[in-house]
Amino acid sequence: MVNLCENCHKECKDNRSRWCKECVNKCKSNIWSKEDIEYLLKNYEHKDRKKMEKRLNRKFDAIRTKAKKYNLKRNVKFNIGKRNGLWKGTKLTENGYIKILKPNHPRARDKYIWEHILIVEKKIGRFLNKSEVVHHINGVRNDNRIENLMLFESNSKHLSFHHKIKQFGYTGPILKQINERWK
Repeated sequence: MVNLCENCHKECKDNRSRWCKECVNKCKSNIWSKEDIEYLLKNYEHKDRKKMEKRLNRKFDAIRTKAKKYNLKRNVKFNIGKRNGLWKGTKLTENGYIKILKPNHPRARDKYIWEHILIVEKKIGRFLNKSEVVHHINGVRNDNRIENLMLFESNSKHLSFHHKIKQFGYTGPILKQINERWK
């Protein structure tokens, strides 16, 4: 009679065990030592992911799973914003626009300003009025090249422009307006 491993379903020579030797050895490598658990309890909240992976010799998913058993939670703010070494002062919001940290800007909300507004302000050499609206020509909200941006003096003119595009498409008068926008 052939005995199959319950874990990997390969043939086992040992009839006394339900798992083959390879699976048993893998299982032993997944056992956490007392030192590893103590390290996890002390450092999970604030230690860098890569450092923990290296110290515990495990993937972070395995570390997170073990931490859940001890009801440990990470300090989410640890790698966000300025604390992150790769941070360049920008953030992408849920609706697709890019924000830049400019706490002293007159239009800043929560210390951030939309990147497309900053680019248009640089082009025209002044701050935008509260009524002025910046439009993305191709509709891609994070494409903030000056060639893709257009300034309207009010939201009503911006909306009427959208209405004309829906009604007529990108025809002669609309393309003319786009081409002459910075003149």
